[in-house]
Amino acid sequence: MKKTLLMIMLVCLSLALGAQTVFTIGTGTSSNGTTGAPTPYGTWYKAFRQQYLYTASELSLQGAAAGAITRLDFQVANLNNCSPMPNYRIRLKHTTQNSLSSSFEGGTYTQVFHSASFMPVSGWNSHVFSEDFMWDGVSNILVDIVTDVIAGSYSQNASVYYSATGFNSSLRYQSDSSNGTVGTTGTASSNRSNTRLYIQTQPITEVPGAAVLPAPATGATDISTMQELSWQVGTGITQGFRLSLGTNNPPTNLVNNQDLGYTLSYQHPSALQSNSTYYWQIVPYNSLGTASDCPIWSFSTANETTVIIGTDTNSSSFPFYSYYEDARTQMLFSADELSAVGIFPGQMLQQIAFDVVFANSAVLNDLMIRIKNTDLQSLSGFDTDTTDFQTCYLASQALSGSGWNSFQFSEPFLYLGNSGILIDVSFNNDGWSANSTVNASAAAGKTWARYMDGGNGAHLTGGSAQANRPNIRFTIAGNSGGDPGFYVNNSAYDFG
Repeated sequence: MKKTLLMIMLVCLSLALGAQTVFTIGTGTSSNGTTGAPTPYGTWYKAFRQQYLYTASELSLQGAAAGAITRLDFQVANLNNCSPMPNYRIRLKHTTQNSLSSSFEGGTYTQVFHSASFMPVSGWNSHVFSEDFMWDGVSNILVDIVTDVIAGSYSQNASVYYSATGFNSSLRYQSDSSNGTVGTTGTASSNRSNTRLYIQTQPITEVPGAAVLPAPATGATDISTMQELSWQVGTGITQGFRLSLGTNNPPTNLVNNQDLGYTLSYQHPSALQSNSTYYWQIVPYNSLGTASDCPIWSFSTANETTVIIGTDTNSSSFPFYSYYEDARTQMLFSADELSAVGIFPGQMLQQIAFDVVFANSAVLNDLMIRIKNTDLQSLSGFDTDTTDFQTCYLASQALSGSGWNSFQFSEPFLYLGNSGILIDVSFNNDGWSANSTVNASAAAGKTWARYMDGGNGAHLTGGSAQANRPNIRFTIAGNSGGDPGFYVNNSAYDFG
């Protein structure tokens, strides 16, 4: 009888505490080289700081919910000549970042693992936490790994399997003279080491609350016709969402109660109508039911137009020169060229597109589009002052095929109008393939480019002038017809 009661008590305790589940984040089969990154293990430099970003949406998509993270693992493909790393520490932190920048986030990190001298092994390496990290189930997670400077000579990094993500998911600082904790800036990448997370999930005891923090905010105007919809989790444990979207209210005529699974964003497969009002509703659910009293949000799209600069059919392999591993292309457009096609001060660039003739099927890793307002009249080298560049697009992807390939900006770019604009396109591959080609037009002094192996496209220097500039199509929103309207010159203010 006592044994029966004990078993019942243990079962009840297990249900109350939830179950520990292993979640594998990343299944890619590529791995870094002996001097490459990202990797959580390595002595190619004598010390490093390696940070990874894991989003709540990708964890929840696998069924993870709020609870205690008790362990994480990394998988070594080849140990190489890696040597032990002194004062090896793993630290975790909640974050609101959806993509890492070149700066490490400040604030308090929770140290969960420490080894005075850690030496990895081939296969999965387990790091059992000395202190559980309590994940709230809503925030994104930073995993921060730091080491001290090794004694003696540097050696090699261990090769660790990684996967490409659609955002900057890793950040690395490395030094031969300073400990990893000294690093405040580093090199970001959309490649992230494959990881296993062990989470003691909490039990579901009630239906979830309504979703919160819609983007666009309800009542927003001048929204792009290709705007991504996003939201955040409210109260309780959510296992999925249903979406309704339309021009009617309640919304049904575009998307009617579609089960999205667990995701915190939605991209409609086709462009919305410009200058129109849309209504949308997110209904969270879990195994006990659906949320009640879910609000209906609304937004109005901008009056968008498209314009093209360049109509010749000259062939150019830039900006997608993939016969080498890495490439960088800068294209200059003067204020006169922009105004001639109807782009005026205060308008927002929402998207650009290139007219592809031949599309190589290879993925372009860390494909990045950066734009800045500039006073340059011609290019005699790369503009390497990146402080004023706005990163408008970042993803790892292949081109979609021949014809106009569009790149929707994650954040619109404000054209100031008192100068031209400079567009910087780069990618960073681990191997080479055939070039893609685009239609281009003769434009002396307007394009500068370089390709190479073993570099980082975003940081390439040197290069040469190109006689042809790729034809480009802009999608713009805001006042048109030569009326600059009202706009804010954000270069005159310091937004911190």
